[in-house]
Amino acid sequence: MTVNITQTVAAGARPVTGHNPEPRIFPGYAGRDEVLDELETSAGLTGHQDWTARTVSLTGRVLHREEVPRADVDGAPPAATTAPTVAVGGSGSSRCRVVGRRDLRWSMTSSGYRQLLVARDVDTVRITMNRPERRNALSGEHLAELLAAFRAAGETDATGIVLGAHGPVFSAGHDFADVAARDLLGVRELLTLCTELMSTIESVPQVVIARVHGLATAAGCQLVASCDLAVAAESAGFALPGGKGGWFCHTPAVPVARAIGRKRLMEMALTGDPIDARTAEQWGLINRAVPDTELDTAVGELLARATRGSRASKALGKRTLYNQLDRPEADAYALALEVMAAAAQLPGAREGMAAFLAKRPPDWRD
Repeated sequence: MTVNITQTVAAGARPVTGHNPEPRIFPGYAGRDEVLDELETSAGLTGHQDWTARTVSLTGRVLHREEVPRADVDGAPPAATTAPTVAVGGSGSSRCRVVGRRDLRWSMTSSGYRQLLVARDVDTVRITMNRPERRNALSGEHLAELLAAFRAAGETDATGIVLGAHGPVFSAGHDFADVAARDLLGVRELLTLCTELMSTIESVPQVVIARVHGLATAAGCQLVASCDLAVAAESAGFALPGGKGGWFCHTPAVPVARAIGRKRLMEMALTGDPIDARTAEQWGLINRAVPDTELDTAVGELLARATRGSRASKALGKRTLYNQLDRPEADAYALALEVMAAAAQLPGAREGMAAFLAKRPPDWRD
């Protein structure tokens, strides 16, 4: 059975008449249709004619997904399910199933991964890099497994994802043994895979928080910067070491720049020197630097506060924030205006307003 909550929301909302007046026109946009065309292109969605339904549909997988029957408790997946798969190994022989929101217990396990531990903990999916002997270096196989794990987690009804690591180092960045064995096309393919992972972290509807217990360098630092939130132990460090070596950190610098600004980026990228967790907090690369013994508590506390409220509203809000961040102010307002107006028709928004007016606790059902 396919459930299109976009249609449900549109049908249950206040009727939209045949004439939808255009909003104030902002410089650079012809109107709401151009705003929505651009958003839908980035979200991979097309074909929604009613502007309210089109905007609501941008929540993506949270609001438009295939429901899959739940597996037996602690059992194998139902034989009748036919969800797509994504490769997690270079040969394509090892595969991880991408599942719908109802199919939770058997989907989020580590059985399909060689270099990750993946577990579901109530409303949180924990993805843990588990290649300590290589300092969690990001080989092609490791990146592919991370991408598959985030895609699978994004299809569940979890509200948060915690990215962590085992071993003394969070991640040493790209695996030079893998990179050195590749020609130009091979390295480009590796960096494209890495970029797709970073984009997926931003695009999944869940709040993604990095739990950083040790050094995060190069693409490892890129991973931290790409997460929505990050908490680090005081013993952790962060670096873009290419500046003092032979392979400059071009792609890792992209999300780091957007987190810390130009001058601080230049210091990290040109010197290659590491910064400690307290400096990373001051610069905006992470949200919190805490004593090592308090790391898990701090991660759990921040994630709990960041995941409360309507799931659908949060997912749409996250997508819109990323879409407007690097735009000129007028263009950002044009985009945010249309999304916020349409989001007022979501069940979560209706419930939140009704609960406030009735002076009662809200009942979030999305």
